[in-house]
Amino acid sequence: MLNTDRRFSFKVEYKRGVIIMNTDGLINQVWSNKKPGVAVIGCGYWGTNYVRIFDRMPEAQLVAICDQRPERQQELKTEYPNVAVLGDLTETIQMSEVDVVIICTGATTHYAVTKQCLEAGKHVLVEKPMAT
Repeated sequence: MLNTDRRFSFKVEYKRGVIIMNTDGLINQVWSNKKPGVAVIGCGYWGTNYVRIFDRMPEAQLVAICDQRPERQQELKTEYPNVAVLGDLTETIQMSEVDVVIICTGATTHYAVTKQCLEAGKHVLVEKPMAT
């Protein structure tokens, strides 16, 4: 257990090539009455991993996937029939069910996409680099 400050204690685990950092119930403190709704923006290599992980995560609910490629959208609709699959960022972040946005688009778009999500009042996790 690594205590980085007096408000939160962090537990870091290594499982199957993934480092997991858990903030000991922070999700439940922030969203005490429901699971946070997650949207993944960009479904290439990294985005696909986030979709798979959040679809299986009991502490959150994958509610939307956004990808501009029509053929990829069709694949995702087949694989995740209970999740909204969209091609428009604005439409995705306007969904009331979306609390958290995971940005996995091309690096050159990270700044603009992140800015739009933050301006919409969403919590954001952006893949590196944050901006180019």
